[in-house]
Amino acid sequence: SRFSLYALFVSSAALLFLIAYAQLAPAVRGVEVATLTDSFGARWASADRGLRSGTRLATKSAALLLREGVATVQFDNGSRVALEGPAEFEVLTKDQIHLRYGRLYASVPKEAIGFTVSTAHSKIIDLGTEFGVKTDPDGMELHVMKGRAMLISGWRKDELAGGEAMAVSRAGEATAISLKRMGFVRAICSDTEAVWKGQSISLADLVGGGNGLGSGRISHGVDPLNGQAVETITPRYSMQGSGRYEPVSWSPTIDGVFVPDGGSGPVTVSSRGDLFAGCPDTNGEFWTEITNGGQLSDPVDLTPPQFRLAGREYGTEKNPAIFMHANVGITFDLKAIEGVLGGMKIREFTALAGISENGPRRAPYADFRVLVDGQVRFEAAGVDGVRVCPVSVEIGESDRFLTLMVTDGGTEFCLEVDGVPFVLDGDWGLFAEPYLRVELP
Repeated sequence: SRFSLYALFVSSAALLFLIAYAQLAPAVRGVEVATLTDSFGARWASADRGLRSGTRLATKSAALLLREGVATVQFDNGSRVALEGPAEFEVLTKDQIHLRYGRLYASVPKEAIGFTVSTAHSKIIDLGTEFGVKTDPDGMELHVMKGRAMLISGWRKDELAGGEAMAVSRAGEATAISLKRMGFVRAICSDTEAVWKGQSISLADLVGGGNGLGSGRISHGVDPLNGQAVETITPRYSMQGSGRYEPVSWSPTIDGVFVPDGGSGPVTVSSRGDLFAGCPDTNGEFWTEITNGGQLSDPVDLTPPQFRLAGREYGTEKNPAIFMHANVGITFDLKAIEGVLGGMKIREFTALAGISENGPRRAPYADFRVLVDGQVRFEAAGVDGVRVCPVSVEIGESDRFLTLMVTDGGTEFCLEVDGVPFVLDGDWGLFAEPYLRVELP
């Protein structure tokens, strides 16, 4: 009939329109739920070359392939993930990511509990935690660093706590394994080339011009007289300090240096003007530079050159130490260090304070102090060359400047020659293993 022909014509036209629209119209895009915040050494697949910091990521998009390097993604709900190439992943929802293969580290705040990472072999549901996931065609591994996470594989459910790890084979067999605490990149900062896997930050490495993660150079350091960089230790014997707080312009993390002498009143210990009212009265002289370890021989005894505390060598890449012959002080900008590390939070400073055993053993005697914003947080007076003092200083959210200081121990036990006291003799101070413990925010 005429009506049937008309209906056929209309329906055919509608079908042709739908086919044409499907071919020519842009693909339906999902909702933007995350942002690519940073990348370092990243090489993406050809179709993803336009990815850069600040790129928004949406659901219902094609999988992204990171061929090499590291990238970090921040979800709008506060969850953060770091991905190591080679890795392929998809943003599924506002609180779920699918990892086809590769390594991923997730940090989930309390308000985003339930964030989920799925793989071909399992599903990991966050219960307020930090965890790393490794997956490939042979299976997957889950490593829980903090908090708790639920691992679902087939019909099996396992709840893992911080410090626990489990592997799931391609066949679905789940097995407890050893935790790989340093097995995943947790955060990066491309500006400073910092790649953080959970290790503490070495202040000795910062003194050597590094980023705190091992890029500093041994024996390099800073001159207490003027704040300038030096490449090696150069004994100069009783140099008079400037009496001023000297800024260190070449380092983004070292605030300044000084030669402490409280004989004229409080001593400035930061660029902000923080004062240390309890600074002892010294002769205002120092002997050599503040360095990232290195080697030094006593010009008289020519003892073995490597610094030592309690028989253990320090001042090397493996066992870092800041060499600080009395009388010197150095201040670090904690907020600047957090910035270098991409916004991580500093929680604690630890070290071992003592006088190196390879120095002159005639009359070593010095005082060690750690200050935060001009206030004493650690003090060890009269260290005699035998005692090694553990240091542990908590760092709060509002703390800004961390100062390390070594001063002579006075004239009571010092070497005297023809009645003249040599208060600096043998005061080869070390802050060994000077680490900042940091966490993701």
